[in-house]
Amino acid sequence: ADDRELYMEMIGMFVSGRDEEKGKIEAALHEGEAGGQWKLYVTGVHALKSTALTIGAKVLSEQARQLESAGKQGDTAFIQAHHTAVMQLYDQVAEAGNMIIENEKQE
Repeated sequence: ADDRELYMEMIGMFVSGRDEEKGKIEAALHEGEAGGQWKLYVTGVHALKSTALTIGAKVLSEQARQLESAGKQGDTAFIQAHHTAVMQLYDQVAEAGNMIIENEKQE
């Protein structure tokens, strides 16, 4: 596989895994808010940070890193202030990835 094929495969995994990964992060957010346990949230946003970086989504990766840091510090206010916007960006990046995949199929 050449670099382009590999990149397309990585985008495909990012797009196809979004719903499940986002669901895990959302569930972990509610768990953190309910009981102050942020470990699963930190794990979820850490994974998002890494996968976003592998496809070149640097802004999303950085914002996920900030949520990860806030989760480690138990900074509930930061998480509550930024979580929704980061999840919206996650959706936008996944939709853009989906468009790239669709365009690739047409070539």
